[in-house]
Amino acid sequence: SLCPVLINNFYRPDVVFIHTSAIRFDTVSLGIEVNILPRAIETARANGGLVIAQSNVQMPYTYGDAQIHETDIDYLIEVDEPLQEKPTNATITDSQAEIGSHIVELIEDHSTLHTGIGSVTDAVLMALKQRKGLRIWSETFSDGVLELSKAGALDDELIMTTSFISGSQELYDWVHLNKKIRVLRTERTNDSNQIARQSKMISFNAALEVDLFDQANASHVNGRIYSGFGGSTNFNVGALHSRGGKAFVILPSWHSKTNTSTIVPRLESHVTHFQHSFIVTEQGVAACFGHSQSDQAMNIIKNAAHPSV
Repeated sequence: SLCPVLINNFYRPDVVFIHTSAIRFDTVSLGIEVNILPRAIETARANGGLVIAQSNVQMPYTYGDAQIHETDIDYLIEVDEPLQEKPTNATITDSQAEIGSHIVELIEDHSTLHTGIGSVTDAVLMALKQRKGLRIWSETFSDGVLELSKAGALDDELIMTTSFISGSQELYDWVHLNKKIRVLRTERTNDSNQIARQSKMISFNAALEVDLFDQANASHVNGRIYSGFGGSTNFNVGALHSRGGKAFVILPSWHSKTNTSTIVPRLESHVTHFQHSFIVTEQGVAACFGHSQSDQAMNIIKNAAHPSV
């Protein structure tokens, strides 16, 4: 959520290239990717920069901060190109299904979800199809949310909020001109105060490894950057401050490729986020927040770690 601050104060762009929908009345839409782009556009225009749009008839038209007035664009180039789709995980592994089954027992009807993207998250969302009145306030979502909609698990009266979307063509067709979805700028979706205002806010954050101090590494492998950690810290904090909220870190208990445990005594790599309500693996659920350091460690060992540890 601090990237817009960097753009405004330290890395002011001279030129901003954006990928938009076709013109609708006097606006285009940023479609599936809003994120930090509104701040980049505003900063460039305020400092004499250029905004160049690639207007694609195949880009969904979404609402909210995605909508950009044509007068804010200096040059517009029309194209007709398919969007990149995220590969769908046709098969959920037994381990991922176990994680989903553990979490679903801790999530009530009418909860608000921060979903994320990934195979483990998809497994959790599949398990949540039995719930009712679920709400979406998430940095991003994928086809799992569409599946919840198909199953009738979502609250039809409330707008879904996200900052970017990645998935299948079916998902892109669903979000096109869908007035129940608002794609907002990062400063709004990832504002921990806004997140905390959501009732029963549930945050799922994946990790590569977790230690007995409830510290998670979701960004580095062998000292090198593997992935950005996005809004995980924002949603972790927001969920803990929400009425009835819970912050989960989810991961398999064992790295099959390296034949090592993902639960370690103490992280030797970078700490991405910490202080979670629960750590969940296919082995079970370890309660963390509100427990003493020793009880927390024992919970993680007994309930989340692989039996061989």
